[in-house]
Amino acid sequence: MTRKKPSVLAHATAASLFVLLAPAVACATPAQPHPTQPVQRPSAPPPTPPPSPIPTSPAPSPEKLRSLAQRVEAALTVAGLRGARIGVAIAEIESGRVLYARGADEALNPASNSKLVTTLASLALLGPEYHWKTALFGGSPEAGVIQGDLVLKGYGDPTLQPADLWRLAAMLASQGVRRVTGAVVVDDSFFDDQRLPPGFEQKDEDLPFRAATSAASVAYNAVGVTVWPTADGQPPRVVVDPPSSYVRVVVKARSSKRPGGTLVVHSEGVGDTTVVTVSGRITLRSEPRAFYRRIEHPSLYAGAVLRELLIRRGIAVDKPDIRRGTVNAASQRTLAHLESEPLSVIIRTVNKRSNNMMSEQILKTLGAETGGLPGTFPKGQAAIGRFLKGIALPGTWEYKNGSGLYDANRFSASQLVHVLRYAYRDFRVSSDFVASLAVAGADGTVSHRLSGHPSERWVRAKTGTLAGISTLSGYAGAPGRGPLAFAILLNGVSEGNEPAARKAQDDIADALVGYLQD
Repeated sequence: MTRKKPSVLAHATAASLFVLLAPAVACATPAQPHPTQPVQRPSAPPPTPPPSPIPTSPAPSPEKLRSLAQRVEAALTVAGLRGARIGVAIAEIESGRVLYARGADEALNPASNSKLVTTLASLALLGPEYHWKTALFGGSPEAGVIQGDLVLKGYGDPTLQPADLWRLAAMLASQGVRRVTGAVVVDDSFFDDQRLPPGFEQKDEDLPFRAATSAASVAYNAVGVTVWPTADGQPPRVVVDPPSSYVRVVVKARSSKRPGGTLVVHSEGVGDTTVVTVSGRITLRSEPRAFYRRIEHPSLYAGAVLRELLIRRGIAVDKPDIRRGTVNAASQRTLAHLESEPLSVIIRTVNKRSNNMMSEQILKTLGAETGGLPGTFPKGQAAIGRFLKGIALPGTWEYKNGSGLYDANRFSASQLVHVLRYAYRDFRVSSDFVASLAVAGADGTVSHRLSGHPSERWVRAKTGTLAGISTLSGYAGAPGRGPLAFAILLNGVSEGNEPAARKAQDDIADALVGYLQD
């Protein structure tokens, strides 16, 4: 059974309660293969790149190339980029003819442009049709009772939401289940126990873009926290979404009739829970304030959310504890299962919204499906390395994590253009890959950029942003002309000059569309 996904924000987390408790269609599910078997082991090696043809299109005139170079240089020669390390490459997709290059072979931090590599490799190695499964296992219900534990088995779905767990609960209810005599157990053995991707240890942040990974994950491994003012001097009302016994809330804040004030929401792992502390002050006239924070133990979080929803669905769970374990093949069978949207749909959120957690889940899934269980980051890295060698990526590179967060990866502009050219020219993956990129002036992380410019809707690209780093790579097109592939990597941008870096990228995008239109 395939579920339709709601739209999500860049690092959005939990579904609203009215979604969680909306009526669900209940259905029984047939028996499934036991989870110790591989889910969808790829049967073919990474695809080889199509041969690069000898350029047959007319070479652009020296004047046209000079005009393009002047516009690109003008965009880069601004005070805000003084001292920055610049890598730019622009090439025709079919012929490979390089139209402009500056520092194109220098290995730079691509930030979230790393997701271009992650998503392309996943399309090629797993296939656009790849689905993730999530299942419930237990003993056969007798008179509405499941004797023993109910096991939630995760296979790394990066998009699982509380509403999906509600549907699993509804499937149990449709079979007449009204009680579980044991506890909710979470089987996350499809991945190993390394929760944080490589590089994530560089900073200790509680924001959702630094979410942990797990084979059993829900709500992007983050929790929504909404704060309402109450009465002067009184604690505000705090609601977490999705609700569960896993998240504990400590309220130190106060409502105040005085204007101003700062509200601080912080999360940290304490034992087997995540504690959310709300401190500071919220004015009485303030609208409700919404925050999202990462949680520490994804598997326990998923299990606790499931238990809460089972109870709300009318299924009693006798034991309150949530623990990790594995499915017992001798005594437990599949009671219900869901499948995710296909990978071709899921990577649209990864690239358009730059979702870090989803990227890292995909990387570990690559490890599990190509290197055997459990999925690990080293196995995923090895799969990426084999893929890049398979498409004859020139030079050397560094790929440590799938999202590009922190100081982890190194690619050159010319290497990213090589990746983009390969993606566009491989019919098996091209349409899905290109569709995953944000459309200038229309959606994703470039929805607010290039609106009203000549390049509006003629550029599809992936952004990347870290402290001192701004990147933009993708495709530029024009009516009746084959598109160009480009990569613009800016490292060492001084603080406060990020807008100048983005403007330079936008000006180059306009120059590329203008070049094609001339």
